[in-house]
Amino acid sequence: MEQIRVDLPYGRGIPQHVEYTPIKMETGQSDDRKYGSMLLENGLRVLLVHDPSTAYAAAAMNVGVGYFDDPDNTPGLAHLCEHVLPRSSTKYKDHFFKFIRNNAGSVNSFTFASSTSYYFSVNAGIGCFKEAVERFGACFQDIEFLDDCVISELSAVNEEYEMNSESDFHRIFQLFKTRALPEHPWGKFGIGNKKSLTQAMKDDATLGKKLASALQEWWQTHYSASIMGLVILSRDSLESLARLVKHNFLGIPTLNTSPPVATIPWGAKQQRCITFAKTLKNNSTIEVSFCLPDQDRFYESKPTTFVSRIIQHQGPGSLDSYLKGKGWITRLFCDPYQPARGFSFFSIKAELTSKGLIRYQSVLEAIYACLYLLPWAINPASGLFEEFKTIQNARFDYSEKSEAKCSVNHLSNLLLTQWPRERLVKGPTGIWKQDESALRTLLGVYLAPEAGSVLLSSNSLSSIGIDGPWMTERWYGVQYMEDRLNPEVFQNAKAPNIIQCISLPNSNRFIPTDFSVKSPNLRISNLSQPDDPTIPHLPWDGIALEPLRKSDKSTLWFKQDVQSLLPKGYIGVYIRSPVARRSSLDDNSATNTLIVRNALLVEFYDALEAGSRFALIYDDGNLILQTSGYTDRMLSLLEHLLRRIKSYVIPEQSFWTYKEELKQSFQNDQLDSPLLLSHRIVRYGLRNFEWTAEEMEAVLDDPNLVTLEKLQDHLTNLLAPTWTKILVTGNFDEHDAISAQGIVDAVVGSTNDPDTDDVVTRIPNHRNWVYFYSVANKEEKDNAVGYYLQVTNTFGSNPTKLHAALLLFAILVNYPFYEKLRMEEKLGYDIISAPLIQKSVVGMLFTVQSHQSTNAIESKIDDFLKGFKKDLRHMVISEAKTTLVKKLEERAENMEKRAAELATFILGGGGAGCCTPLFRHPWGPNIRQLRKHGSKEEELIHAIKRLHLKDILDFYDEYIHPASPSRAKLSVHAQPTPPVDLKTTESHYNVIHDLKQFKQEQDADEA
Repeated sequence: MEQIRVDLPYGRGIPQHVEYTPIKMETGQSDDRKYGSMLLENGLRVLLVHDPSTAYAAAAMNVGVGYFDDPDNTPGLAHLCEHVLPRSSTKYKDHFFKFIRNNAGSVNSFTFASSTSYYFSVNAGIGCFKEAVERFGACFQDIEFLDDCVISELSAVNEEYEMNSESDFHRIFQLFKTRALPEHPWGKFGIGNKKSLTQAMKDDATLGKKLASALQEWWQTHYSASIMGLVILSRDSLESLARLVKHNFLGIPTLNTSPPVATIPWGAKQQRCITFAKTLKNNSTIEVSFCLPDQDRFYESKPTTFVSRIIQHQGPGSLDSYLKGKGWITRLFCDPYQPARGFSFFSIKAELTSKGLIRYQSVLEAIYACLYLLPWAINPASGLFEEFKTIQNARFDYSEKSEAKCSVNHLSNLLLTQWPRERLVKGPTGIWKQDESALRTLLGVYLAPEAGSVLLSSNSLSSIGIDGPWMTERWYGVQYMEDRLNPEVFQNAKAPNIIQCISLPNSNRFIPTDFSVKSPNLRISNLSQPDDPTIPHLPWDGIALEPLRKSDKSTLWFKQDVQSLLPKGYIGVYIRSPVARRSSLDDNSATNTLIVRNALLVEFYDALEAGSRFALIYDDGNLILQTSGYTDRMLSLLEHLLRRIKSYVIPEQSFWTYKEELKQSFQNDQLDSPLLLSHRIVRYGLRNFEWTAEEMEAVLDDPNLVTLEKLQDHLTNLLAPTWTKILVTGNFDEHDAISAQGIVDAVVGSTNDPDTDDVVTRIPNHRNWVYFYSVANKEEKDNAVGYYLQVTNTFGSNPTKLHAALLLFAILVNYPFYEKLRMEEKLGYDIISAPLIQKSVVGMLFTVQSHQSTNAIESKIDDFLKGFKKDLRHMVISEAKTTLVKKLEERAENMEKRAAELATFILGGGGAGCCTPLFRHPWGPNIRQLRKHGSKEEELIHAIKRLHLKDILDFYDEYIHPASPSRAKLSVHAQPTPPVDLKTTESHYNVIHDLKQFKQEQDADEA
């Protein structure tokens, strides 16, 4: 069959035919997927992905139009369209999101400057993928925007805007965009709000109809199959996927247009300027930005990525270490990014200390000095680019296969680029060549200090004499002023005394050279089938894992990973130190962890660059050191890290810098959204090793509690007496694991003192406990309620059946709660329900943030829970049971997740796991922590299969219904002001006046 090739600016060279063409994709070693491409007759670009082992099936659509195409008089229309579109199919009357969430899938959408993305994923084993694809395809054809849906989502868009109004990131970013050339779309107000979307219309009974009509016209004018990219991934063959795509997406209308490409939004007026902006939170940031042409065409050499790695290097002699050594900054970032087709930005950002704010011009001079240094210091002979190429390509070659929803999302965005289709997977990471000409132009022209613009944001600008006159940004109300940069800044940056203090990175000694994979160890001596419920059962094979070896100082657990066959591994060292677990606010562990972690980042930054990862975490009174990445040199890195922690002497400047950073962090925590605060205070009310941000700030304010001398003494003793567990997994053998234990034992001490267990507060039954928390931000417009129902083992005598009922109820209630309170009651944007699994108790947490009062929110939650029984009686629970069982039967798809699950079991602690945060999603490994409550996974699955509707109704009657005498409930009302009528409030609620005393009393009763 002859293939007709189309010649488009983006997506060039894709054959037009209704059958698919196999692609020999450049992939990493662990990628066993097969790829194929299609170009439908309507111009839709399609990438098919067959993954025989995926746990999830997924699809994503990228539409090459975004808020750049908003009408000038209706900012936010593209964003509103993204909200309404999944509800507007004439074929399916219910919300697409509802179908996905009812099947316990993941679904979301995003509007960007020149594109809009939609995606979903569902469990590959539950059989709903075909229908999900049909419904997904219907979202892009035969669309009718209905008045009530438009008005409902207008409220959601406005609530999203109001939420962002409390975020310094969104506020300052919108201000940054207003620096664009007049009439350039980069300056548009992309998110929109009710005012922007209705300013051209009369706000009356016909508003919904008029806005729906405007949306319909805009959608018909801008949404076209010719500027869309679809990626679909499942276990199905490429042939089956091709048929599925043709059947469901060929009807998308086309305008035969190409994706629009924007011009550069800056000119000479935007250069050599400085903008001063006021922030809400207590932080100060200086950001130097440069505007560049579209960088996608340089994907083979990635000059911006290469330069950013050098600028943000944290080793000795780096810009970062120079500025931190002066006590001027706490962090340095360098971030090249492309917000739209046609142009890019290159940003250098530093978080300033109070001293650094005063010396901001010196910070700026050091940044410029680094930029002046780079053009003549970087040359092919330095070997830096070859190191960069080696690291990048190894990172790609030995990367784990990304999960389905991430893959489809990422690839759908790339379908509209000019990259060859066989390089779509490797393109974002891989390096093919060095483009010296592009690098010289980047450094000499686009990143010349004189070509940049500066934005200094702080809530303490008056301390540096910046007092206006102020201008006000239109949409978020940010106060700011503009000025030209002093020419002396550029001259001073060229001074020898600055340039001589900054140098390029040395040769990286941590680049791995041994990528061999060890043969599977057939004699797995620490696997057995014991009946002891305290021994963890592996989540992917049901086998119990026993310690490999015990010493007088530590217990070693080992599991060789024979599935990924990658030269990577994980070592976790879990240290329960009596010094770190003192039940006092001034135990110094958090401060020490921050200081030592930053010292390790400087000393071992090369290891991070070379593909290793390490983390030092202070969590619930425990110290956790983790290393992961390439196994080559990991044991050596572990030894260096432990010895450095043991011998570290805290510099006085570091003490003052990071003590200030911690204090700022605690102050800013108090300014978080009511939703986050309500979550945090619920957690505080349930745990003994938990402190509020207010308590921690008060400790740091006391000059006698946290001193340099106390901190050094604390650090010296931190690893002396310990209870230590070690987990080694991945591309290691038993000899490696024993060597790791020897390294740890040589550094840590031992103790015979009894370990202390965490205590979780047991909420007394049949009392309407409420705690009113006054948020620090008195300008906050929203309130929030965290409504926690504790589930204790009175549901018969079988904890496994109780846990099964909790998880199934959580699935059944999830979307009805969201639909009722957000869609119908229109309480707010953030409506969340999820099981909350603690170390010794479990429960349900319902959280709502809204403009309404906390009493009204609580009343709405009560009303929903009272009325939910009527819906529950008529529910068919078989599909929910199947979905839940499939989720529990899911096996980790890569070594990193398997290591995280093992670490959750063996090391324990809320933060244990790989060097990325452990999964906090309610359906992640936290479910498997129910084993710690007496529920083995296979027993839990069996219990779920045996559940009947009557069991869920009994569970609801005992633990959920507001009138139940055995219900244990605690709600936190986070609000800017205390309740107006406390007497009336106390007659309705059992008000907790002192939450700390309340939990201590319950802990004492439990003891």
